Amino acid sequence: MEKAHEHLIKTKSPYRFCVYQEEDELFIDLVILNEKGKIGSIKKKNITNDEFTLWLKMVQTGEGLLFDEEA
Repeated sequence: MEKAHEHLIKTKSPYRFCVYQEEDELFIDLVILNEKGKIGSIKKKNITNDEFTLWLKMVQTGEGLLFDEEA
């Protein structure tokens, strides 16, 4: 996870993974930083372990993260 964050920072990506725990449950969110480097919005909440693993691989191999948004 740390290497993925380093890569996101190095490439000036606005995306970050936010990992937190509430009671016994672990949550992973994908957030978008605003121009001040603070959480501007949450792209996806409660990412599954499989999604997280895939996204980490994409970041670490330089593929990056791309999301298709529908209006």
